[in-house]
Amino acid sequence: MNFTGKRKSEFIGRMAERFAIVFMLFKGYRCIALRYKCFAGEIDLIFKRGQTLIFCEVKYRADKDMLSHSVTAMQKKRIRHAAEFWLAQQKLPMRQGSPVRHNIRFDFIGLTLWQKPIHIKNAF
Repeated sequence: MNFTGKRKSEFIGRMAERFAIVFMLFKGYRCIALRYKCFAGEIDLIFKRGQTLIFCEVKYRADKDMLSHSVTAMQKKRIRHAAEFWLAQQKLPMRQGSPVRHNIRFDFIGLTLWQKPIHIKNAF
């Protein structure tokens, strides 16, 4: 495949998301949504583990040092708004007449070539 520019970045991003899913599956998480988009923003991955819903941002960078600055304040805000919208759309299960309470968490998975992924729980 001969990709250039935006197409190459998109391809790498999608591959990073797929790798992140496998990584999280091995850690006991279940992927319930991939690349959720709405008017408020986008969420790369949504996982569930027990009663916890995890909204996850995935980033691939060539250098591990670049990962720490890869999610901006504006991106965090958009992810939170998209998560609120996703939660409002869901028909979450009921337990004896009241909704089942879910813990909400925002995680970050950083990927670089040939290194173990970085998983930061409660990243923002």
